[in-house]
Amino acid sequence: MFKDNSLIICPNDTKIDLIKQNTNLCDVKYINIREFMDNYYFKYDYKTILYLVDKYNIDIDTSKIYLSNLYFIDINKKYISDKLIYLQNIKKELIENNLLEFNPIYKQYLNNKNIYVINYPKLDKYIIDDLYKYNTTFINKEYKKKAYNVIRCNNMYDEIVSVLEKIIDLKRKGISLNNIYIVNYSDDYLYTIEKLFNEFNVNIDLSKKCNLLSTKLVKNYIVTNKLPEENDSNRNIINKIIDAHNSLINIKDSSYYKMFFKYLLKNNVETVKYQESVKLCNLFDKDFNEDEYVFLIGFNYDSVPIIYKDEDYISDELKSEVNLYTTNEKNNIEKEITINYISNIPNLYISYKLNSFNDVYYKSNFIDIYDMKEKEFSNNNFTYSNMYNRRMLTLYLDDYYKYNVANSNLNVLYNNYKNIYNTYSNKFTGINNDNYLNKIEKILLSYTSLNTYNLCGFKYYVNYVLKIDKFKENFTTLIGNLFHYILENCYNESFDFDSLWDSYLNDKDLNIKEVIMLEKLKTILKKEIDIIKDNDKYTDFTNRMFEKNITIKLDNPYKDAYFTGKIDKIMYYKEISNTYFSIIDYKTGSFETNLNNMKYGIGMQLAIYLYLIIKGEIFASPICSGMYFQKVLMGNVSYDGRKKYDDKLRDNLKLSGYSIDNENILEHFDKTYENSLLIKGLKKGQNGFYKTSKLFNDEMCFNIFKYTDSIIMNTLDKILKAKFDINPMIIGNDEVSCKYCKYKDLCYKCEDDVIKHPKVDDLSFLGGDDNA
Repeated sequence: MFKDNSLIICPNDTKIDLIKQNTNLCDVKYINIREFMDNYYFKYDYKTILYLVDKYNIDIDTSKIYLSNLYFIDINKKYISDKLIYLQNIKKELIENNLLEFNPIYKQYLNNKNIYVINYPKLDKYIIDDLYKYNTTFINKEYKKKAYNVIRCNNMYDEIVSVLEKIIDLKRKGISLNNIYIVNYSDDYLYTIEKLFNEFNVNIDLSKKCNLLSTKLVKNYIVTNKLPEENDSNRNIINKIIDAHNSLINIKDSSYYKMFFKYLLKNNVETVKYQESVKLCNLFDKDFNEDEYVFLIGFNYDSVPIIYKDEDYISDELKSEVNLYTTNEKNNIEKEITINYISNIPNLYISYKLNSFNDVYYKSNFIDIYDMKEKEFSNNNFTYSNMYNRRMLTLYLDDYYKYNVANSNLNVLYNNYKNIYNTYSNKFTGINNDNYLNKIEKILLSYTSLNTYNLCGFKYYVNYVLKIDKFKENFTTLIGNLFHYILENCYNESFDFDSLWDSYLNDKDLNIKEVIMLEKLKTILKKEIDIIKDNDKYTDFTNRMFEKNITIKLDNPYKDAYFTGKIDKIMYYKEISNTYFSIIDYKTGSFETNLNNMKYGIGMQLAIYLYLIIKGEIFASPICSGMYFQKVLMGNVSYDGRKKYDDKLRDNLKLSGYSIDNENILEHFDKTYENSLLIKGLKKGQNGFYKTSKLFNDEMCFNIFKYTDSIIMNTLDKILKAKFDINPMIIGNDEVSCKYCKYKDLCYKCEDDVIKHPKVDDLSFLGGDDNA
């Protein structure tokens, strides 16, 4: 197709098409027009923009406008216009300060090339003239006379519905969505396209601007300069933050750095892509073949063809001086290239609208000039989307009851969906499982998300799928995080309590009551750490891990799935080939000390930590000696004359949970186990351990592990199958799912939604020892 030693300048979509067609091996290089201009004229980076922002006191967008108008400015030419002289001086200034990067050998490189410019019919005159200095061939579309049919739609909604009906018909005929394109869309269409394509269950690749500055994560990051731990829900935003920093590496020391950083995040573009989907495409970017189907929407006046006005930074009276097309020339070129391009699309569907939410539109003058046949869209085919049909019925009924206007489709829809108007059902109607799976790259489960799902599937859906509840640190969570932070570091050789405490609170906005409360808690935590360290004399488990992150891969046929957790403290003791370990989870609030409710998949935090350690193979030959909670937030403990202050603190710090029944192992963890100073309720008498002692054996430990694994895999399967029903549970008389739920105002639960379970008094459901 092309000669050897060729340079092809074309859009990226055209490049892909040409590579597919050009199967012969030859020396061909592809670049787009941006790459050509960077090499032929100059390129710049954010350091250049920063200079203009600082020197001329302008914003980033205005700086870019200046730079885009420097390509055609000749620094050696004598201009008459003040505006052109002003631009010329800016260009000279940037060159003198080495802020424009030139490629001095590029023009020599072009001398030996066969240059082809494809699908760039709108190039500025100065670029075309410069390209003609070399062996350049311009390849653009020539007009093909053909008949056209145009669909006239009353509004934007009807227009997109008409497109969707055609797309679904094509799909039913076996046409892949990947071969279907929508062209000439504007930002005004994006909301309607996203909404209706979802209602009709048709995938479409969407790219739209997303202001990340409005997200809680970015707001916190700008204040604290700290990123949270990465997970599925925040990974994309964290990557955008990192990308923004990488883009601005050349201006990292500037006082304007934060302004540029915010600019990039504010103007971020989000893209949603599927394996099979309809594509959005700009006019002129791509050559379409016989296997592809194109929907040209918005075939309206001022859109097709575009009508330019004399509003450019360089006005018409100055354009001849810098070799630019005037507005009139641009309009004439636009008319010609637009009809030429359209006439070369083999499978073309054209539509236009008369109204949108707040505007009135007129049809393109091409319709009359080229004798295109118009056809009115009749929105009376209701075989494509139940969701859309129901919504249209409610709109028609609104018109009927409020204004006595009966739409011609009202009777048809009412006969099929008559029970939906002025009715309400709180039932979760489900989401499309394929769409749901396509939107997640991988799934990351944790104790919290697992517990949430098993408390109520709908609660998980709102929190982890819709993600409507953005985490906001309050004073309670601040205390918990602060205590964990201090306790995590208290065994470091360089541990300095006051420095760590102050550094953590340095950027926190606290009121006077909170400051006073923290001073009291500071005194208590200092004393608690002394007690915790003093208790070390009663144990051989002197090896410790703090804030241990463990992530394991879960097997399933749908998506990459992982289970993750962070364990506050693991104490362990090695003896020959075995490693004995105990799990300790710090608590600053109330908590349930038993595992009884794990029968229903909730309250299994300690069991999950056991599972993670064993499944994650943290130790060779691991043997669990205990699983405990430790309450580290005591409040203000006062002296009452009966028990000393230190003794009260020591009692409150005792571990609550389960201990192994093997006394040889238990003694290594707690030398005082017969009347334990470390573990709450653990005591041994003449007839064995007291009933207050919570003990487990090796079999029970294995059964806890197996049961936890089954709960995790079963929950994962339900989540991946999008089973998010409203199904809160009551255990005995305890409304465990709803009493602290933030989403009561969303679900409107009914009596028949609730799942009632009997109260569980022991772990006999696991098998093994009933007294465990």
